Amino acid sequence: MRLDENIFRNLLLYTESLEADSFTRGDEFCNGFIQKHGVIKEAVIVEHLQLAQEAGFIDAGFEEGASGGTDLNYVKRLTYDGHQLLIKIRSETTWNNIKAKIKEEGLEGSIDAVKKLGEAYLQNKLGL
Repeated sequence: MRLDENIFRNLLLYTESLEADSFTRGDEFCNGFIQKHGVIKEAVIVEHLQLAQEAGFIDAGFEEGASGGTDLNYVKRLTYDGHQLLIKIRSETTWNNIKAKIKEEGLEGSIDAVKKLGEAYLQNKLGL
């Protein structure tokens, strides 16, 4: 599976919208996300969430599923790093500029490129 930076960003935004100090069951999270963003296979959502957790952006729980895949148990919250990334990529204008630059450079699916370009856009906005 190829990482889709749009799905990744939308998952971070959706996770941010969860109530504080609560666990959202995996099936509730996936159903809510699909309802908001359209038909996406649950396995794609889970894979992107696993990558977000591995990168330190979310707090979530997973387990091996009966069919050998991975099941999402819960999503709890964004981490500090997740919030910091969202600050840099929340604006639609900034996000579209980042995506265009990533596509131009052939770096689709690179969250490292998203982070670095987000940082560059933030520094530019701050005049640094």
